[in-house]
Amino acid sequence: MDERIFRALGEAGVLNSMSDAERYELGQIGAIEERDEGEILVEEGEQGEDLYLIVEGRAGVSVRIKSVSKHLATLGPHDFFGEMAAMSGRRRHATVVALERMVMVRFPREPLEVYLDDFPLVRLRLEEVGAQRFLEDVEKELSTE
Repeated sequence: MDERIFRALGEAGVLNSMSDAERYELGQIGAIEERDEGEILVEEGEQGEDLYLIVEGRAGVSVRIKSVSKHLATLGPHDFFGEMAAMSGRRRHATVVALERMVMVRFPREPLEVYLDDFPLVRLRLEEVGAQRFLEDVEKELSTE
């Protein structure tokens, strides 16, 4: 396993309480990917399959509201995205674009599901992040009306 994956998992706020064994097992299914500035990482409406953890770089998160793109957040090192679509298989709720050169860890849905079945507390942590983001998105949408 790439040492950057193990280190990134230890520094990710939502998962920093994981044991070394839990981190190692999750790291085994991750793969490092590099993306260029301006590249669309995931697109709103597409079928979600993978979870991503940012190692280096920043990404912008936006949604379309009444045909207008609205910026929701800027993500950086140690942030996850794609957790809800990866765990549910539903369509993506937002578009994420690389604001600069990115290094990320990609966790494919199928092995991630097996891992999360074995480590339900990690699933719970990721679901909490997804629920919090959903509530924040709804609040932002309501504030634009």
